Amino acid sequence: MSLSIRQESRKMIQKILDNLVDKQIISREEEDVYQYGIECLVLKMVHYISYAIIALCVRDIWTLVLFLIVFGYLRKNAGGFHAKTRCACYIFSCMVVGMFLMVCQIEIPRSVIAILMLIADIIVWAYAPVSSGNMELDEEEQLHYRKKSRWILFVWNILYILCLALHADYCAQIIAEACAVEACVLMIAVAQNNIFSKLL
Repeated sequence: MSLSIRQESRKMIQKILDNLVDKQIISREEEDVYQYGIECLVLKMVHYISYAIIALCVRDIWTLVLFLIVFGYLRKNAGGFHAKTRCACYIFSCMVVGMFLMVCQIEIPRSVIAILMLIADIIVWAYAPVSSGNMELDEEEQLHYRKKSRWILFVWNILYILCLALHADYCAQIIAEACAVEACVLMIAVAQNNIFSKLL
């Protein structure tokens, strides 16, 4: 079934590209680039629609929005684990979002959240950015993304402290747990890279 869906989606994308070429909006030489872009856009839409459905099931769409902002900005610069296939990426991402939203339903004491935030800070500060098979970085890029990820982490820590000061404990919990999720995917990537380096 998944194979037929994939084939149908490729046919649809090809029809769009053929139409763009016929109207001389793009050239035939540019077709591969646009095909990749459209496929990425469709995949992103499928991801976000699935996340929204999961959030609606637990009636917590705003937690999802805050999580995607905090985690998304940090992950974009800090890196972490990447699944090898699109299907695996989709399943892993949906599992992470689903588990995160379920955990957020539990009221966690301030002291536990503070420890969680501290551990996440240490891991992200020490290891980010982590290269993976999908994102190999040279030394200059490593330095650039390290600075960016640390600045973003600093901003999230300030927001976390402000939330606590304003007694917005639930928002503080989401920020801390989102940073902790990024710390987890970083550690998975570190472990994965260490295993690969031993095998080579």
